[in-house]
This record gives sequence, C-alpha cells and structure tokens, in this order.
Amino acid sequence: MLAASRNQATRSTSRSIAGRGLASRRRASSISAKARQAVARDAEGSSGRTRRRVMSEPKRDPSRPTDHGAEILRTLTGMVLTVRPLEPGDERVLESLFDNITPSDIRFRFFSTVKHIDRNRLDAMIHPEGAGSASFIAFDASGTPVATSLFVADTNGREGEIAVAVRSDVKRHGIGWLLLAYSLAYAKRSGFQKVRSVESRDNAATLNLEHEVGFSMHAHPDDPTLTIATIDLPKWEG
Repeated sequence: MLAASRNQATRSTSRSIAGRGLASRRRASSISAKARQAVARDAEGSSGRTRRRVMSEPKRDPSRPTDHGAEILRTLTGMVLTVRPLEPGDERVLESLFDNITPSDIRFRFFSTVKHIDRNRLDAMIHPEGAGSASFIAFDASGTPVATSLFVADTNGREGEIAVAVRSDVKRHGIGWLLLAYSLAYAKRSGFQKVRSVESRDNAATLNLEHEVGFSMHAHPDDPTLTIATIDLPKWEG
C-alpha cells in the first residue's frame, strides 16, 4: 500500500501503493513474492475460522439525479454522500481534503509524515496506472470532499491493492465503511479475485473495520510494523 528511514527492500513491497509516494507502476503494483507466500500460508491455516460481519455494497438512491459518473449513496448512519471517480483537474479538491486530515492519519495513509501532499502523489491518485485501476472521491451534502479511495490493479489482472482516506473531523459516520464497500464492489464487478490493504499495525480503527468486513490479517514478512489484510471477492457478499 516512502519513509526515508525505511530500507529499500521494504519500500519495494505493497506498502508503496500508487499515491503513497511512488512515481512508477513498477514500484507500486504488488507485494513481494515472499509476502504472497506468507499470505498463502496464513490462508491455508485459517480455513476453519468463523467469518466476521459481512459488509455488502452500499445501496443507491435512484430518486437523486447524478452526472459525470457520480452516484448518491447513504452511509449506515444516514449521511448522504455523492461519490464519483477522480478526474483531471481534481488536484485542488484532493488538496482540500488532505489539508483536513490529521498528521497521524496522513502517516497511516502514506507511511510518511508530510505537511502537504505534493503534486506527484496527487497525480498518482488521480491517474492510477494499470488496467482496472480506479480512484474515487466522496462529497457531503454541502459539496465538501470528505473521503477518497484508490484501487491499484496488479499486472496479473486478478488482484489489486486498496487504500482509503477519510477527513479526520467527520470520522465515525460510516464514510470509510461506505467508500471501502463501493471500491470493493467496483473491483468485484471488474473481475478481480482478491484485494489487499497494507496497514500500520498501529492503525487499529482501520484494521478493526477491515476485520469486520471480512478481510483476513497476515503478518508482513519484511516489516513487523505492517499488517497485510486480504479479502477474496468471490466470497464477499457485495
């Protein structure tokens, strides 16, 4: 799913999802072979585990008009959001969003503490490379950007990595839940089989959410501070 203090081997894994500071598809597309093997071993050993609470695709409101690929969605708490793909010219919209995300949440999203998201990172989110990759942004009823998600497809066309960021002052309204569901539903409709997310082990809120959704957790083989969460889309009831 950067930091100068991390070694190069760790930076080459999937913690470096496009938009987390890497400029090329080659460095952003997938986790290392060792990480894949670790995930596979964990999966084999957990086949008998009870599934967590299942999250389904968010319901749409057909009575609300949309344009430019936008959809009107409602969170579990009743908050109405407009979700659409990111598009060229959205740099200032993203800047506004990330300017209202706390330094600790920025660190969880990019694995780096930065005061301002630079244009290279913004461009990587707006123009994700690879067939099937996509990025989305959510606005509240006033038109304020409140969250964004990024799905980066692997070159094999079967798997991908996801990252979600929510404006810090509007958390606990189900926004992250909704946008994660929306992005997983997109990946499933597009034919992808598995999605992963690489998170800091300190990011308890996101890890708990992903666990409830149905993600399985795996230790990162190259960095003990990270966790790899994976979900099999054919089994996800979205």
